[in-house]
Amino acid sequence: MPCPPDVVHMSDSYQEPEELLRQAIEVGQLGYFVHDQRNETLFWSPRMRELHGGRDGKAPTLALFLERVHPDDRARVVASVTRAHDPAGDGRWRAEYRVVDPDGTVRWLVARSQTTFDGAGDARCAVRTVGAVIDVTDSREADEAMRVKDLAMAAALTAIAITDVQGRLIYVNPSYLRMWGHASADDVLGRVPPDLAEPGGGIDAFRQTIATGSFKGELVARRADGSPIEIALSAAAVYDDHGHITHMMSSFLDITESKRLQAQLAQAQKMEAIGQLAGGVAHDFNNLLTVIRGNADL
Repeated sequence: MPCPPDVVHMSDSYQEPEELLRQAIEVGQLGYFVHDQRNETLFWSPRMRELHGGRDGKAPTLALFLERVHPDDRARVVASVTRAHDPAGDGRWRAEYRVVDPDGTVRWLVARSQTTFDGAGDARCAVRTVGAVIDVTDSREADEAMRVKDLAMAAALTAIAITDVQGRLIYVNPSYLRMWGHASADDVLGRVPPDLAEPGGGIDAFRQTIATGSFKGELVARRADGSPIEIALSAAAVYDDHGHITHMMSSFLDITESKRLQAQLAQAQKMEAIGQLAGGVAHDFNNLLTVIRGNADL
């Protein structure tokens, strides 16, 4: 049950800004550090110690910082830190690197810092560095999973398209472009594709997907150059957490050649049936002729 408004106001008014900042950093799982170059002191927050070691009472040092950095990333991190401390630069540092936990777990971190300088010319030197580190392993893994999915969709032989709820194309894979005869995605993205079928089948498929969440069927369509094409279409709606449709995903399969071969096969089977019928009639007629010939001989 929430506190009455006056109690909340009293609590917030007496809370120190430092305490609010500490709580925000803790909630955000942010590690931070301060390096005072004038007296060579280095401070790590508890989260920073958790990410880079030092929880056993070890004094924070650059060597301890690098101890957990993945061997393949270590030289790059050292070079970037050196550049950030160079008086000739602006003191900004940003690095994305891996750390290896004692149990062998590999995690991705993103670190940022700002070094301030004093003096000018040859006397210019670094005086303080303030930075923060955050664990981005989950987002990296999600990005990698998305990248793999994108590669899979791009490599698919099936034409794939994604539209918004108004039917405007926001993604097409290379197979889609080849099937419909477009030179690039710029030719179609942001546009509502022309009616897929003759007449109105594409609109009917769109409406059914909106109404029921899916559609499966065969349609007659035309490529960009106007040539006819027969397709098998499978469409599905994508919903948000509130059950509202946000996008629609469709896959297309060119069945023009398959339909042609089916028609040829049906025609061949029909001719075969006619041939078998004619052969049967001829056989029966030949039997009849044999009887007639025998009687004629007699």
